[in-house]
Amino acid sequence: ETDATANTLRFYKCDDADCTSGSDTTIPGTDGRFSSVAIGTDGFPFIVSTDFTNEDLEVFDCSNLACTTGTATTIVTTGLPRDPDVVVGADGLPLIVFHDADGTGNLESYACANVTCTSGSGVSLVTVGAVGDEPAVALGLDGLPIISYYASGASALRTFVCDNTACTSGTDYVLDTAGNVGHYTDIVERPTGSPVIVYQDVLTSDVKLASLVFGATSVAFE
Repeated sequence: ETDATANTLRFYKCDDADCTSGSDTTIPGTDGRFSSVAIGTDGFPFIVSTDFTNEDLEVFDCSNLACTTGTATTIVTTGLPRDPDVVVGADGLPLIVFHDADGTGNLESYACANVTCTSGSGVSLVTVGAVGDEPAVALGLDGLPIISYYASGASALRTFVCDNTACTSGTDYVLDTAGNVGHYTDIVERPTGSPVIVYQDVLTSDVKLASLVFGATSVAFE
């Protein structure tokens, strides 16, 4: 979470399942906006966030459960990276998706080349229209990433299905266009193999849920 008063990123590790107590740690090197966390193959947290001060994307690979120490790396220094989300891929490497708010806005991915993400490569996935806002990423049962996001230009919920673990390419689908939908999206893969997306309809203030159905050449929802 971001400490807006101190302009820092902080990490809280719970001591029990109900989180009645725990330890609070300040993460160095970033002011920590739009933070997201995943658990690496070593069992320790891996955090990605936007540094508003420097307008870049930062990662912090924790070296223990409480995240009191770790490795900080700046991975993206161009554009205006916003709303990052992270998943640890089937190859054990973190994959980060984010919105580049520079210009009309793009959906972007960054595939880490090692578990600490001290190097990697980025790809623009969708660049047509104002797209890529508030993305969320999960792994399908086939090990390939699936991204849900809000396309602000069309006020629609869309999903991007990656062709490979690094998500250097894939197919983009429009899911819901009824109203102003797709804000604050999140996605999870069910054990049955059908991804579920939760998102908001701004016009009605409703929270909606979409269960994806994959066809031979399309993706629909129910």
